[in-house]
Amino acid sequence: MLDPNPTSNIQYPSAQALVLFGPPGSGKGTQAKLLMQCLGIPQISTGDMLREHILAGDTLGREISDLMHTGALVADDKVNALVVERLARPDCARGFILDGYPRTRQQAEELCRWLVARGIDELVIHLLVDYNSLITRLTGRRQCPLCGTLYNLFSKPPKNDEVCDLDGTKLIIRADDSATVIQERLDAYERQTQPLIEYFRSKRRRLIEVDAGSAPRWNWRVRSAGRSGRRTRIMPDDCSEDGGGAGKDAAERPAGVECSAQVG
Repeated sequence: MLDPNPTSNIQYPSAQALVLFGPPGSGKGTQAKLLMQCLGIPQISTGDMLREHILAGDTLGREISDLMHTGALVADDKVNALVVERLARPDCARGFILDGYPRTRQQAEELCRWLVARGIDELVIHLLVDYNSLITRLTGRRQCPLCGTLYNLFSKPPKNDEVCDLDGTKLIIRADDSATVIQERLDAYERQTQPLIEYFRSKRRRLIEVDAGSAPRWNWRVRSAGRSGRRTRIMPDDCSEDGGGAGKDAAERPAGVECSAQVG
């Protein structure tokens, strides 16, 4: 577990891939976007990919829409195929951030096979948040349907009520954020996804746990490979309470320059 003592200097080996783990509402998407801005590597969000199919109105999208309204999970083979296709794109060659994948044992096994076959080192980060905080976050969550920006009526409200700060679009409640669906999503996480933490441990995969529920908002460091073709080296080597920030855009930083990204 990551030592919450800000004076500590715990060091972990570098990695080319981050796997963000945590229940719905733990902040995976928010942290993934911060890391994406900091590192210049893509955020691979299965939720975003599935919602794109829903908006497109294709066969898969219609099937997914029915499932998401009940809180059920999409079939493993369909999700695995989407992720493998996405990871094969050129922008993932330097590294990537997995947000919301894997969610089941079969997905985890497929991911491990894929990573091992390509010699990619990963680091699993488990975001820990208590149940009451999750409910508050999820029931207050709003999203801009145009740009995708997330807000929370309790912790990160828009400047103008129910309107996106960036483009003025009226905010929406996602279908999977209704009260009944929220409970089913949390139950599904406990049944299928939480046990994956023990799976990763049993496979001796590198895993750290971070309190993502409240202040202080810990930071951890990552090294960017800059403009070179090498994979990004992600190095969570210490933490602090200073709030950090994403720093310069990855394209502007020379190789090896550190930046900090909030975890929690």
